Formats: sequence, C-alpha cells, structure tokens
Amino acid sequence: MFKLLPSIGSRRDAQPPASNPAPSETLAPRPLSALARLKSTEGGPLLQMRHKTAFETLASDFRAGFVAAPAGTDWRAFGADGNPARLRIDEPMFRLKARAAYEGAICHLGHPSGDMIRRLMQEGLTLPVLERDYGLSRGQGKVAVRDALERLATYYGL
Repeated sequence: MFKLLPSIGSRRDAQPPASNPAPSETLAPRPLSALARLKSTEGGPLLQMRHKTAFETLASDFRAGFVAAPAGTDWRAFGADGNPARLRIDEPMFRLKARAAYEGAICHLGHPSGDMIRRLMQEGLTLPVLERDYGLSRGQGKVAVRDALERLATYYGL
C-alpha cells in the first residue's frame, strides 16, 4: 500500500550528534587570558602580574559576596576568626563585607572604567565588544582596560 522512501532513515538531522562540541559550546577562556597574550606598544606584555592579582582579588570579592562562596573561602579576610560555629552565624555579615569591598573597588575606578571591568569579569566580554559598547577606537580598548587594572592594583595596594 505505502512504500517507504529509502531516504527516511538517512537524514542528517536523524543522526546522533557528533562527540565534538560546537565552538559555541566550548568554555571561553578566563577574561584576562586573551588580554595576557597581547603586547603593549613598547613590545612587552600588556598586563603585569599585579594587574592579574588585582583582577583576581576583585573576582574573589565578587564570588564571596554575590555568588555561592566556594567551600574554601577564607572569611578571615573579612574579619572572621577560626571558630566554625561563629562563622555559621556571622557568614551573612562577612558576605556583606565582601559585597562592600567589591562595590568599593568598582566605585573607586569610576563610571566607565568600573563598568568596563565589571562587564569584563561578569559577562566575559571581549575587547571588540568593549570597544564598540564604549565608543573606543580600535586598539584603545586594551589601553582602557590596562589603565583600569592599573588603578585597581593601586586601590588594592599591589
């Protein structure tokens, strides 16, 4: 009565997906890893270790204050002592202190720089997107990010 077409079982979308993930599914590198590969106008590396340390300090303050803190979070940086019973009670206070440390660093950077670093850290934006969003000419994004990281390192005393 009905004849099955031979192409029904051989459609491409009926095949199981390949084991290799699509480029959009792979994890993006850390926000500063792309910047760390860039060179400055003098020929040296664009970012120094103090810039990376300041960025990681800001990221750890953000994670401790706004995201579920990892199990190994050192709350002593926010005034905790070694007593685990007191830590369970006082953890909300330490979270507030971590949020205040993060917001203080962002406010110290000022509007465009602080917002740029915040978006770089939280959204993982790339330099071309930052340059487009902030109206910077090509190549000025890395200079603006480096200046913001320099001010952040100065804020943290690095």
